[in-house]
Amino acid sequence: MLHLIFGIRREYVGKVEINGEDIRKFSNHKWAEVRQNQISMVFQDLRLLGELTAFENLQLKAKLSTPEPREKLESYAQRLGIAEHLNKPCKILSYGQQQRVALVRALLQPFELLLLDEPFSHLDPPNIESCMELILEVCSEHGAGILLATLDSDYGLLHDSEINV
Repeated sequence: MLHLIFGIRREYVGKVEINGEDIRKFSNHKWAEVRQNQISMVFQDLRLLGELTAFENLQLKAKLSTPEPREKLESYAQRLGIAEHLNKPCKILSYGQQQRVALVRALLQPFELLLLDEPFSHLDPPNIESCMELILEVCSEHGAGILLATLDSDYGLLHDSEINV
């Protein structure tokens, strides 16, 4: 479902709209605009470039939108316990460290909706708690909604609805 909303998959029945517009009619340019300013996503497979450092991965995304100050990036990394890994290539980080890099990347861009696809599968409870605190704080600042796909719990999120498949 998250891939449908993000415009990656297009094989579905029914209608998906963003701001009243049918997403099937979006041009590539329109999708780029939506992904840069309205929807941010943490992918299950993370989609980090392994040869680049964590910092370089974060900078790539920042260059596509209005970049947040470096202090914010460093603050998020510090809060999630990955600040000391920013200058390391992503391919040598643990999967849990990579998940936190991917989360920081998603939180650094403007968005109205945050899509989370199994974002905590390799994190222990204290790291999940730190991530959730940061997610809720940033989403509150943006006035943004959250869609979370998980096989585990709801991680204490207050929610309007839940779909169990």
